Amino acid sequence: YEAALSRKPDFGKASFQKGQVQQQQGNYEAAIAAYEAVLKLNWKDAAEVWYGKATCHALQDEVEPALTALESAIAAAPGLKATAQADPNFEAIKGTLRFRALVEDIPSDGV
Repeated sequence: YEAALSRKPDFGKASFQKGQVQQQQGNYEAAIAAYEAVLKLNWKDAAEVWYGKATCHALQDEVEPALTALESAIAAAPGLKATAQADPNFEAIKGTLRFRALVEDIPSDGV
């Protein structure tokens, strides 16, 4: 992916794939940086990118950034609600009211 990006820095798919590889290797900061590069390009599959970013933040116990990214992912693709509910990578944030409001369609005002 580095070779492709050195030739074409705005190659969104290469940046996204690079982020996924970094995430799989546990290099969450590098993955987040790759995902942010994709988001700057206004890539068409932004939901996947936001979801990956949310996962990386959650795996680092960064609750607020994880929830913010997950909100963007779900806004772009509401079908990700069910995916997020079942995803063990979100264990660090599943107990928050904001997470539940996002994935269970309950009001976030505490009701």
